[in-house]
Amino acid sequence: MKKIYIIILMAIVWSGIATAQDGYRPFVEEGKTWHMLLQTEAPIDEPEWNFDYIIQGDTVIAGLEAKKVYSINEDNTGAVVYKMALREEDRKVFFIAPGSEQQYVLYDFNGTTGDVVSVAGVINNNPRYVNLKIIAKNKAHIHGIDRQVYRVKLMDSNNDEDFYSGWWIEGIGSELGPFNTCGFGAVGNVRFLLSCEVNGETIYDGSDQLPDEYVPLLREGVKWVCLETKYGIYGDAGDDYAIPRFYTIEIKGDTVIDGTTYKKCYRYSDVDWSNEDVMICSNTKPLALLREERRALYAYNYDNFYLNVSQSLMGFPWYDWSGNGKQDIMLYKFDEDEYFKFEGCIPFLDQNSEVYYYNGYGTGCGVFVEGVGFDSDIYGDLLTPFYQGAFCDCVFRSEVGLHHIEDADGNIIYYGKAYTADNGDTNCDGFVDVEDVNAVINIILNKKTQSDYSGNADITEDGIIDVEDVNAIINIILKVNK
Repeated sequence: MKKIYIIILMAIVWSGIATAQDGYRPFVEEGKTWHMLLQTEAPIDEPEWNFDYIIQGDTVIAGLEAKKVYSINEDNTGAVVYKMALREEDRKVFFIAPGSEQQYVLYDFNGTTGDVVSVAGVINNNPRYVNLKIIAKNKAHIHGIDRQVYRVKLMDSNNDEDFYSGWWIEGIGSELGPFNTCGFGAVGNVRFLLSCEVNGETIYDGSDQLPDEYVPLLREGVKWVCLETKYGIYGDAGDDYAIPRFYTIEIKGDTVIDGTTYKKCYRYSDVDWSNEDVMICSNTKPLALLREERRALYAYNYDNFYLNVSQSLMGFPWYDWSGNGKQDIMLYKFDEDEYFKFEGCIPFLDQNSEVYYYNGYGTGCGVFVEGVGFDSDIYGDLLTPFYQGAFCDCVFRSEVGLHHIEDADGNIIYYGKAYTADNGDTNCDGFVDVEDVNAVINIILNKKTQSDYSGNADITEDGIIDVEDVNAIINIILKVNK
Protein backbone atom coordinates (compact mmCIF):
# COMPACT_ATOMS: atom_id res chain seq x y z
CA MET A 1 0.00 0.00 0.00
CA LYS A 2 2.85 2.35 0.85
CA LYS A 3 4.39 1.67 -2.56
CA ILE A 4 1.15 2.78 -4.24
CA TYR A 5 1.13 6.04 -2.24
CA ILE A 6 4.78 6.65 -3.14
CA ILE A 7 4.07 6.06 -6.83
CA ILE A 8 1.08 8.43 -6.73
CA LEU A 9 3.13 11.07 -4.89
CA MET A 10 6.00 10.75 -7.38
CA ALA A 11 3.55 11.07 -10.27
CA ILE A 12 2.10 14.27 -8.79
CA VAL A 13 5.56 15.74 -8.18
CA TRP A 14 6.77 14.77 -11.67
CA SER A 15 3.65 16.29 -13.22
CA GLY A 16 4.34 19.56 -11.43
CA ILE A 17 7.99 19.55 -12.53
CA ALA A 18 7.06 18.77 -16.14
CA THR A 19 4.48 21.55 -16.18
CA ALA A 20 6.98 24.02 -14.77
CA GLN A 21 9.62 22.99 -17.30
CA ASP A 22 7.13 23.14 -20.15
CA GLY A 23 6.05 26.62 -19.11
CA TYR A 24 2.76 26.51 -21.03
CA ARG A 25 0.26 29.12 -19.80
CA PRO A 26 -3.35 27.86 -19.97
CA PHE A 27 -6.03 29.80 -21.80
CA VAL A 28 -9.09 28.40 -20.04
CA GLU A 29 -9.13 29.51 -16.38
CA GLU A 30 -12.01 30.17 -14.03
CA GLY A 31 -12.54 33.90 -13.49
CA LYS A 32 -10.42 35.00 -16.47
CA THR A 33 -11.81 38.26 -17.85
CA TRP A 34 -10.99 40.08 -21.06
CA HIS A 35 -11.76 43.82 -21.07
CA MET A 36 -12.65 44.90 -24.60
CA LEU A 37 -13.38 47.98 -26.70
CA LEU A 38 -15.90 47.86 -29.55
CA GLN A 39 -15.94 50.46 -32.32
CA THR A 40 -18.76 50.56 -34.85
CA GLU A 41 -19.36 52.41 -38.11
CA ALA A 42 -23.10 52.32 -37.53
CA PRO A 43 -24.77 55.77 -37.50
CA ILE A 44 -25.50 55.89 -33.76
CA ASP A 45 -24.91 58.45 -31.02
CA GLU A 46 -22.30 56.32 -29.22
CA PRO A 47 -19.93 54.74 -31.81
CA GLU A 48 -17.75 52.90 -29.26
CA TRP A 49 -18.11 51.32 -25.84
CA ASN A 50 -16.44 48.92 -23.42
CA PHE A 51 -17.55 45.37 -22.67
CA ASP A 52 -16.17 42.18 -21.09
CA TYR A 53 -15.85 38.47 -21.69
CA ILE A 54 -15.62 36.29 -18.57
CA ILE A 55 -15.12 32.57 -17.92
CA GLN A 56 -17.52 31.55 -15.17
CA GLY A 57 -18.85 28.14 -14.25
CA ASP A 58 -18.66 24.58 -15.54
CA THR A 59 -20.72 22.56 -17.99
CA VAL A 60 -20.70 19.16 -19.69
CA ILE A 61 -21.52 18.97 -23.42
CA ALA A 62 -21.57 15.64 -25.28
CA GLY A 63 -19.59 14.11 -22.43
CA LEU A 64 -16.90 16.79 -22.55
CA GLU A 65 -16.17 18.96 -19.53
CA ALA A 66 -15.98 22.65 -20.42
CA LYS A 67 -16.10 26.16 -19.01
CA LYS A 68 -18.88 28.68 -19.69
CA VAL A 69 -18.11 32.06 -21.27
CA TYR A 70 -20.36 35.12 -20.94
CA SER A 71 -20.27 38.55 -22.59
CA ILE A 72 -21.23 41.60 -20.52
CA ASN A 73 -22.49 44.73 -22.31
CA GLU A 74 -21.33 43.57 -25.75
CA ASP A 75 -24.47 45.10 -27.30
CA ASN A 76 -24.13 48.27 -25.14
CA THR A 77 -27.30 47.47 -23.17
CA GLY A 78 -25.62 45.99 -20.11
CA ALA A 79 -26.95 42.53 -20.94
CA VAL A 80 -25.14 39.39 -19.76
CA VAL A 81 -25.23 36.79 -22.56
CA TYR A 82 -23.98 33.21 -22.69
CA LYS A 83 -21.34 33.27 -25.45
CA MET A 84 -19.93 29.75 -25.76
CA ALA A 85 -18.23 26.92 -23.89
CA LEU A 86 -14.45 26.47 -23.83
CA ARG A 87 -12.20 23.53 -23.15
CA GLU A 88 -8.44 23.03 -23.49
CA GLU A 89 -6.40 19.94 -24.28
CA ASP A 90 -2.82 19.39 -25.50
CA ARG A 91 -2.20 23.12 -26.10
CA LYS A 92 -5.35 23.39 -28.19
CA VAL A 93 -8.32 25.55 -27.19
CA PHE A 94 -11.77 24.38 -28.37
CA PHE A 95 -15.08 26.24 -28.38
CA ILE A 96 -18.65 24.95 -28.56
CA ALA A 97 -21.31 27.36 -29.79
CA PRO A 98 -24.63 27.73 -27.90
CA GLY A 99 -27.11 24.99 -28.84
CA SER A 100 -24.40 22.86 -30.49
CA GLU A 101 -22.45 19.77 -29.44
CA GLN A 102 -19.75 20.24 -32.09
CA GLN A 103 -16.41 21.54 -30.85
CA TYR A 104 -14.09 23.65 -33.04
CA VAL A 105 -10.42 24.55 -32.67
CA LEU A 106 -10.09 28.17 -31.56
CA TYR A 107 -6.31 28.21 -30.98
CA ASP A 108 -3.50 25.74 -31.58
CA PHE A 109 -0.40 26.69 -29.58
CA ASN A 110 1.62 23.67 -30.74
CA GLY A 111 3.06 25.27 -33.87
CA THR A 112 6.35 26.98 -34.54
CA THR A 113 7.68 29.41 -37.16
CA GLY A 114 6.67 28.29 -40.66
CA ASP A 115 3.86 25.96 -39.57
CA VAL A 116 0.32 26.26 -40.89
CA VAL A 117 -2.45 25.69 -38.33
CA SER A 118 -6.18 25.27 -38.92
CA VAL A 119 -8.54 27.16 -36.63
CA ALA A 120 -12.19 28.09 -36.81
CA GLY A 121 -13.18 31.65 -37.55
CA VAL A 122 -16.76 32.74 -36.96
CA ILE A 123 -18.72 34.68 -39.59
CA ASN A 124 -22.39 35.42 -38.88
CA ASN A 125 -22.27 32.85 -36.05
CA ASN A 126 -21.22 30.13 -38.50
CA PRO A 127 -17.82 28.56 -37.65
CA ARG A 128 -15.54 28.02 -40.64
CA TYR A 129 -12.03 26.57 -40.63
CA VAL A 130 -9.24 28.61 -42.20
CA ASN A 131 -5.47 28.19 -42.38
CA LEU A 132 -3.11 30.54 -40.57
CA LYS A 133 0.64 30.52 -41.08
CA ILE A 134 2.90 31.20 -38.12
CA ILE A 135 5.30 33.86 -39.41
CA ALA A 136 7.24 34.15 -36.18
CA LYS A 137 7.23 32.55 -32.74
CA ASN A 138 8.94 34.41 -29.90
CA LYS A 139 8.94 34.62 -26.14
CA ALA A 140 7.78 37.84 -24.47
CA HIS A 141 7.90 38.94 -20.83
CA ILE A 142 4.31 40.05 -20.24
CA HIS A 143 3.37 41.39 -16.84
CA GLY A 144 6.15 39.47 -15.12
CA ILE A 145 5.51 36.16 -16.87
CA ASP A 146 7.21 34.67 -19.95
CA ARG A 147 4.67 33.73 -22.62
CA GLN A 148 4.97 32.42 -26.16
CA VAL A 149 3.82 34.96 -28.73
CA TYR A 150 2.90 34.04 -32.31
CA ARG A 151 2.66 36.35 -35.31
CA VAL A 152 0.15 34.79 -37.73
CA LYS A 153 -1.18 35.49 -41.22
CA LEU A 154 -4.38 34.30 -42.84
CA MET A 155 -3.42 32.02 -45.71
CA ASP A 156 -6.74 31.15 -47.30
CA SER A 157 -10.13 32.84 -47.31
CA ASN A 158 -13.25 32.81 -49.45
CA ASN A 159 -13.36 36.57 -49.18
CA ASP A 160 -10.28 38.05 -50.90
CA GLU A 161 -10.68 41.31 -48.99
CA ASP A 162 -10.46 39.68 -45.54
CA PHE A 163 -6.75 39.44 -44.77
CA TYR A 164 -5.54 39.21 -41.20
CA SER A 165 -2.09 39.68 -39.78
CA GLY A 166 -1.89 39.74 -36.02
CA TRP A 167 -0.72 38.24 -32.77
CA TRP A 168 -1.65 35.33 -30.56
CA ILE A 169 -0.47 35.44 -26.96
CA GLU A 170 -0.28 32.16 -25.08
CA GLY A 171 -2.94 32.07 -22.37
CA ILE A 172 -4.49 35.37 -23.53
CA GLY A 173 -5.38 35.07 -27.22
CA SER A 174 -5.51 37.55 -30.08
CA GLU A 175 -4.94 41.28 -29.70
CA LEU A 176 -8.38 41.67 -31.32
CA GLY A 177 -9.95 39.69 -28.50
CA PRO A 178 -9.95 36.08 -27.31
CA PHE A 179 -12.49 34.85 -29.86
CA ASN A 180 -11.22 36.63 -32.98
CA THR A 181 -8.34 34.37 -33.94
CA CYS A 182 -8.41 35.15 -37.68
CA GLY A 183 -9.57 38.76 -37.97
CA PHE A 184 -13.17 37.86 -38.77
CA GLY A 185 -16.03 39.80 -37.25
CA ALA A 186 -19.29 41.54 -37.94
CA VAL A 187 -19.05 44.03 -40.80
CA GLY A 188 -18.57 47.57 -39.48
CA ASN A 189 -17.64 46.42 -35.96
CA VAL A 190 -14.06 46.24 -34.72
CA ARG A 191 -13.08 44.80 -31.34
CA PHE A 192 -9.83 45.46 -29.49
CA LEU A 193 -8.39 43.79 -26.41
CA LEU A 194 -7.63 46.39 -23.73
CA SER A 195 -6.50 44.12 -20.90
CA CYS A 196 -6.89 40.66 -19.40
CA GLU A 197 -7.08 39.58 -15.77
CA VAL A 198 -7.64 36.46 -13.70
CA ASN A 199 -9.68 36.96 -10.53
CA GLY A 200 -8.68 40.62 -10.31
CA GLU A 201 -4.98 40.16 -11.14
CA THR A 202 -3.96 41.82 -14.44
CA ILE A 203 -1.92 39.55 -16.70
CA TYR A 204 -1.93 41.75 -19.84
CA ASP A 205 -2.62 45.37 -20.76
CA GLY A 206 -1.63 47.98 -23.34
CA SER A 207 1.76 48.58 -21.70
CA ASP A 208 2.97 45.10 -22.66
CA GLN A 209 5.20 45.18 -25.74
CA LEU A 210 4.88 42.36 -28.25
CA PRO A 211 8.13 41.18 -29.90
CA ASP A 212 7.59 42.50 -33.42
CA GLU A 213 10.63 41.48 -35.47
CA TYR A 214 9.92 44.14 -38.07
CA VAL A 215 13.16 45.23 -39.74
CA PRO A 216 13.08 49.03 -40.11
CA LEU A 217 13.76 50.43 -43.55
CA LEU A 218 14.87 53.95 -42.60
CA ARG A 219 18.22 53.46 -40.90
CA GLU A 220 20.65 56.36 -40.61
CA GLY A 221 23.47 56.25 -43.14
CA VAL A 222 22.13 53.35 -45.18
CA LYS A 223 22.72 53.63 -48.94
CA TRP A 224 20.77 52.04 -51.79
CA VAL A 225 23.08 51.72 -54.82
CA CYS A 226 20.93 51.55 -57.92
CA LEU A 227 21.72 50.76 -61.53
CA GLU A 228 20.07 52.68 -64.34
CA THR A 229 20.45 51.66 -67.96
CA LYS A 230 19.25 54.02 -70.70
CA TYR A 231 18.44 52.40 -74.02
CA GLY A 232 18.08 53.88 -77.50
CA ILE A 233 15.56 51.76 -79.35
CA TYR A 234 14.65 53.13 -82.75
CA GLY A 235 14.01 56.25 -84.83
CA ASP A 236 16.13 59.29 -84.03
CA ALA A 237 18.22 57.27 -81.58
CA GLY A 238 19.96 55.52 -84.44
CA ASP A 239 21.62 52.20 -83.64
CA ASP A 240 20.60 50.36 -80.49
CA TYR A 241 22.74 51.17 -77.47
CA ALA A 242 22.73 50.82 -73.71
CA ILE A 243 24.36 53.14 -71.17
CA PRO A 244 24.51 51.77 -67.61
CA ARG A 245 25.38 54.00 -64.67
CA PHE A 246 25.07 53.89 -60.91
CA TYR A 247 23.48 56.30 -58.46
CA THR A 248 23.02 56.24 -54.70
CA ILE A 249 20.04 56.93 -52.45
CA GLU A 250 21.06 57.69 -48.85
CA ILE A 251 19.20 58.25 -45.58
CA LYS A 252 20.89 61.10 -43.72
CA GLY A 253 19.44 63.27 -40.97
CA ASP A 254 15.96 64.17 -39.68
CA THR A 255 13.46 66.99 -39.98
CA VAL A 256 10.13 67.74 -38.32
CA ILE A 257 7.02 68.94 -40.18
CA ASP A 258 3.79 69.67 -38.30
CA GLY A 259 5.01 67.60 -35.36
CA THR A 260 5.90 64.55 -37.48
CA THR A 261 9.54 63.41 -37.80
CA TYR A 262 10.80 62.48 -41.26
CA LYS A 263 14.13 61.06 -42.41
CA LYS A 264 15.92 63.02 -45.13
CA CYS A 265 16.59 61.08 -48.31
CA TYR A 266 19.30 62.18 -50.79
CA ARG A 267 20.15 60.98 -54.26
CA TYR A 268 23.53 61.53 -55.90
CA SER A 269 25.93 60.07 -58.44
CA ASP A 270 29.49 60.47 -59.67
CA VAL A 271 28.06 60.78 -63.17
CA ASP A 272 27.12 64.21 -64.53
CA TRP A 273 23.33 64.32 -64.34
CA SER A 274 23.02 68.02 -65.16
CA ASN A 275 21.26 67.39 -68.46
CA GLU A 276 18.66 65.04 -67.04
CA ASP A 277 15.14 66.43 -67.11
CA VAL A 278 13.38 63.62 -65.21
CA MET A 279 15.62 62.56 -62.37
CA ILE A 280 17.21 65.27 -60.26
CA CYS A 281 20.36 64.72 -58.25
CA SER A 282 21.61 66.48 -55.16
CA ASN A 283 23.68 65.63 -52.10
CA THR A 284 22.80 68.98 -50.51
CA LYS A 285 19.02 69.20 -50.92
CA PRO A 286 16.87 66.24 -49.77
CA LEU A 287 15.25 64.41 -52.61
CA ALA A 288 12.47 63.11 -50.38
CA LEU A 289 11.28 63.06 -46.77
CA LEU A 290 10.32 59.60 -45.56
CA ARG A 291 8.79 58.03 -42.46
CA GLU A 292 7.66 54.57 -41.34
CA GLU A 293 4.51 53.73 -39.45
CA ARG A 294 2.79 50.39 -38.82
CA ARG A 295 4.93 48.49 -41.37
CA ALA A 296 4.34 51.07 -44.11
CA LEU A 297 6.62 53.60 -45.87
CA TYR A 298 5.31 57.15 -46.33
CA ALA A 299 6.73 60.10 -48.29
CA TYR A 300 6.10 63.78 -47.71
CA ASN A 301 5.38 65.16 -51.16
CA TYR A 302 6.88 68.61 -51.64
CA ASP A 303 7.94 70.19 -54.92
CA ASN A 304 7.03 66.91 -56.67
CA PHE A 305 10.69 65.92 -56.10
CA TYR A 306 11.79 62.58 -57.53
CA LEU A 307 8.44 61.04 -56.73
CA ASN A 308 6.98 61.95 -60.10
CA VAL A 309 3.44 60.57 -59.93
CA SER A 310 3.10 60.48 -63.70
CA GLN A 311 6.21 58.29 -63.88
CA SER A 312 5.63 55.97 -60.97
CA LEU A 313 2.70 54.85 -58.85
CA MET A 314 -0.12 56.90 -60.36
CA GLY A 315 -2.94 54.51 -61.19
CA PHE A 316 -2.12 51.88 -58.59
CA PRO A 317 -5.13 51.42 -56.30
CA TRP A 318 -3.26 51.54 -52.99
CA TYR A 319 -1.49 54.77 -53.96
CA ASP A 320 -3.34 57.53 -52.14
CA TRP A 321 -3.02 60.62 -54.32
CA SER A 322 -6.06 62.83 -53.97
CA GLY A 323 -4.69 65.90 -55.73
CA ASN A 324 -6.23 68.03 -52.99
CA GLY A 325 -3.08 69.16 -51.27
CA LYS A 326 -2.43 65.83 -49.55
CA GLN A 327 1.18 65.77 -48.43
CA ASP A 328 1.71 62.38 -46.79
CA ILE A 329 1.63 59.54 -49.34
CA MET A 330 1.92 55.82 -48.62
CA LEU A 331 4.41 54.33 -51.09
CA TYR A 332 3.98 50.71 -50.03
CA LYS A 333 3.81 48.48 -46.96
CA PHE A 334 5.01 45.18 -45.58
CA ASP A 335 1.72 43.60 -44.67
CA GLU A 336 -0.91 41.62 -46.53
CA ASP A 337 -4.16 42.94 -47.96
CA GLU A 338 -5.98 42.85 -51.30
CA TYR A 339 -3.02 44.56 -53.04
CA PHE A 340 0.06 43.17 -51.30
CA LYS A 341 0.50 39.39 -51.09
CA PHE A 342 2.85 37.55 -48.76
CA GLU A 343 5.57 35.64 -50.64
CA GLY A 344 7.75 34.29 -47.82
CA CYS A 345 10.76 35.24 -45.70
CA ILE A 346 14.46 35.71 -46.42
CA PRO A 347 17.35 36.10 -43.95
CA PHE A 348 18.43 39.73 -43.59
CA LEU A 349 20.42 41.41 -40.79
CA ASP A 350 20.17 38.26 -38.64
CA GLN A 351 16.37 38.31 -38.83
CA ASN A 352 13.66 36.97 -41.11
CA SER A 353 12.53 39.71 -43.48
CA GLU A 354 9.07 39.29 -44.95
CA VAL A 355 8.68 39.53 -48.73
CA TYR A 356 5.55 40.77 -50.54
CA TYR A 357 4.53 41.29 -54.14
CA TYR A 358 1.88 43.41 -55.82
CA ASN A 359 -1.11 41.25 -56.62
CA GLY A 360 -1.57 42.87 -60.05
CA TYR A 361 1.91 41.94 -61.30
CA GLY A 362 3.18 38.96 -59.35
CA THR A 363 6.86 38.70 -58.44
CA GLY A 364 8.28 39.19 -61.94
CA CYS A 365 8.29 42.98 -61.78
CA GLY A 366 9.78 43.23 -58.31
CA VAL A 367 9.12 42.49 -54.66
CA PHE A 368 8.79 44.53 -51.46
CA VAL A 369 11.30 43.30 -48.88
CA GLU A 370 11.03 44.28 -45.23
CA GLY A 371 14.04 46.42 -44.30
CA VAL A 372 15.08 46.69 -47.96
CA GLY A 373 12.23 48.35 -49.84
CA PHE A 374 11.38 47.73 -53.47
CA ASP A 375 13.75 45.24 -55.12
CA SER A 376 13.60 44.91 -58.89
CA ASP A 377 16.04 44.44 -61.72
CA ILE A 378 14.60 47.07 -64.10
CA TYR A 379 11.26 48.32 -62.76
CA GLY A 380 12.18 50.94 -60.15
CA ASP A 381 14.05 51.80 -56.99
CA LEU A 382 13.26 52.59 -53.36
CA LEU A 383 11.13 55.63 -54.20
CA THR A 384 9.71 54.66 -57.59
CA PRO A 385 8.39 51.10 -57.57
CA PHE A 386 7.04 50.16 -61.01
CA TYR A 387 8.79 53.11 -62.66
CA GLN A 388 6.89 53.65 -65.88
CA GLY A 389 10.01 54.50 -67.88
CA ALA A 390 10.86 50.81 -67.82
CA PHE A 391 7.54 49.91 -69.49
CA CYS A 392 7.22 52.58 -72.19
CA ASP A 393 7.62 51.94 -75.91
CA CYS A 394 9.56 54.97 -77.08
CA VAL A 395 12.83 56.18 -78.58
CA PHE A 396 14.50 56.14 -75.16
CA ARG A 397 13.77 53.74 -72.35
CA SER A 398 15.30 53.89 -68.90
CA GLU A 399 15.51 50.77 -66.74
CA VAL A 400 16.17 51.25 -63.03
CA GLY A 401 16.85 48.58 -60.41
CA LEU A 402 18.40 47.93 -57.01
CA HIS A 403 22.01 46.78 -57.26
CA HIS A 404 22.92 46.51 -53.57
CA ILE A 405 22.53 48.14 -50.14
CA GLU A 406 25.36 49.36 -47.90
CA ASP A 407 25.20 50.05 -44.18
CA ALA A 408 26.54 53.23 -42.59
CA ASP A 409 30.06 51.72 -42.48
CA GLY A 410 30.07 50.93 -46.19
CA ASN A 411 29.52 47.18 -45.80
CA ILE A 412 27.31 45.54 -48.41
CA ILE A 413 24.36 44.00 -46.55
CA TYR A 414 22.05 43.10 -49.45
CA TYR A 415 22.38 42.30 -53.15
CA GLY A 416 19.43 43.41 -55.27
CA LYS A 417 17.92 41.94 -58.39
CA ALA A 418 19.90 44.34 -60.59
CA TYR A 419 23.11 42.75 -59.38
CA THR A 420 24.22 40.02 -61.76
CA ALA A 421 27.24 37.76 -61.57
CA ASP A 422 28.39 38.63 -65.09
CA ASN A 423 28.25 42.41 -64.85
CA GLY A 424 31.96 42.72 -64.03
CA ASP A 425 31.59 43.89 -60.44
CA THR A 426 33.98 41.24 -59.12
CA ASN A 427 34.60 42.90 -55.75
CA CYS A 428 30.89 43.78 -55.30
CA ASP A 429 31.43 47.44 -54.44
CA GLY A 430 28.58 48.58 -56.68
CA PHE A 431 30.81 49.81 -59.50
CA VAL A 432 32.57 48.27 -62.48
CA ASP A 433 36.01 49.90 -62.58
CA VAL A 434 39.74 49.29 -62.49
CA GLU A 435 39.45 47.71 -59.04
CA ASP A 436 37.56 44.82 -60.65
CA VAL A 437 40.28 44.46 -63.28
CA ASN A 438 42.86 44.26 -60.49
CA ALA A 439 40.73 41.69 -58.67
CA VAL A 440 40.70 39.34 -61.66
CA ILE A 441 44.43 39.85 -62.28
CA ASN A 442 45.12 38.94 -58.63
CA ILE A 443 43.25 35.68 -59.14
CA ILE A 444 45.12 34.93 -62.36
CA LEU A 445 48.48 35.57 -60.63
CA ASN A 446 47.40 33.36 -57.69
CA LYS A 447 47.63 36.29 -55.29
CA LYS A 448 43.94 35.84 -54.49
CA THR A 449 41.28 33.17 -54.99
CA GLN A 450 37.68 33.43 -56.19
CA SER A 451 36.53 32.91 -52.61
CA ASP A 452 38.16 36.22 -51.65
CA TYR A 453 35.56 38.09 -53.72
CA SER A 454 31.79 38.06 -53.39
CA GLY A 455 31.28 38.62 -57.12
CA ASN A 456 32.04 36.26 -59.98
CA ALA A 457 35.45 36.65 -61.64
CA ASP A 458 34.55 34.34 -64.53
CA ILE A 459 32.88 37.11 -66.53
CA THR A 460 32.83 35.14 -69.78
CA GLU A 461 31.40 32.08 -68.02
CA ASP A 462 33.75 29.69 -69.85
CA GLY A 463 34.87 27.99 -66.66
CA ILE A 464 38.32 29.61 -66.72
CA ILE A 465 39.49 32.83 -65.09
CA ASP A 466 41.99 34.31 -67.55
CA VAL A 467 42.83 37.36 -69.63
CA GLU A 468 39.52 37.04 -71.50
CA ASP A 469 37.73 37.97 -68.28
CA VAL A 470 40.04 40.99 -67.88
CA ASN A 471 39.17 42.12 -71.40
CA ALA A 472 35.44 41.58 -70.71
CA ILE A 473 35.56 43.91 -67.69
CA ILE A 474 37.52 46.53 -69.65
CA ASN A 475 34.84 46.46 -72.36
CA ILE A 476 32.14 46.97 -69.73
CA ILE A 477 34.04 49.94 -68.28
CA LEU A 478 34.43 51.51 -71.73
CA LYS A 479 30.67 51.15 -72.39
CA VAL A 480 29.78 52.66 -69.00
CA ASN A 481 31.99 55.69 -69.62
CA LYS A 482 31.05 56.09 -73.29
